[in-house]
Amino acid sequence: MKSQYLLIISFLLFSVDFNYINAQSVASDSSLKTQDLVLEISCDKTEFIQGEPIDILIKILNKSDETVRVFLNHYLYNQENDSTFKHTFDKGVYIPPTEKYYLIIDPAGWLMFLGNMDLSTISLKPGNYNYYVSTTYPNNRHESNKLKIVVNPVPDSLLQSYNDLKYIPNYPMPIDTAEALLEKYKGSFYEERYYAKIFGYGYYYHAIQNKDEFRDYRVKAINLYREFILKYPNSSNAYGKFQVIMFNYKDNASLVNEILSTLNYNQPNCKLLEILRNQQDYFYKEIKYLLQ
Repeated sequence: MKSQYLLIISFLLFSVDFNYINAQSVASDSSLKTQDLVLEISCDKTEFIQGEPIDILIKILNKSDETVRVFLNHYLYNQENDSTFKHTFDKGVYIPPTEKYYLIIDPAGWLMFLGNMDLSTISLKPGNYNYYVSTTYPNNRHESNKLKIVVNPVPDSLLQSYNDLKYIPNYPMPIDTAEALLEKYKGSFYEERYYAKIFGYGYYYHAIQNKDEFRDYRVKAINLYREFILKYPNSSNAYGKFQVIMFNYKDNASLVNEILSTLNYNQPNCKLLEILRNQQDYFYKEIKYLLQ
């Protein structure tokens, strides 16, 4: 059984956007006008400490009267050396006429802007950046606004907890060590990142899917997913974990109900609910009644 500590793969897996639509009418490239497709990005703040999650909400509005398929290009402009790194996520998203599509991401978490990354902690290096997205058709380029991102060096007071985040290739950290670090740093600045270290193991992913061979981890996995999402409902990681729970909605229906009911009561305007409310009708159809 391979349950290696693969944090990078974990981020990739939890951040993938799944779309199961068989679009009958997809707008042709030439039919789109600039005003028909609106890209907007936002973040709650612009200044961060290295290793701190950067959660950017992407909103796409299809104002046309046809279904469009959007492929997003992601850009990170480094002001220090006047360079731009581009990442294209080649899984297109279908957006029906006059509908919205929302997505939340951490650029350092899964887009992997390699020239600007500290791979040992999966974080952007200190510096001044601009982040934006675009989608390009042969005759039209649609670009979002640009977000300023300032990443500051880790202060001495946080240096030990930051260093403990580091991943050493070929030397996976034992799961009990990772769990001990989470307990040590609960309530601290990097707490969310220490939760992510635990999710990097396969045990809890398979347990939340109710796989027989991981049944011993089932209760702990349920508690872990619930606890994390309710603590960080405005994060890209919360959306990723919610997707993982929904992979097996049949067995996780009560957990989903509890999470959404609690958020609707305590944090009705959180990012997770905002994203779920702005998915296409066919997506998450089982829980639409919980999102009203």
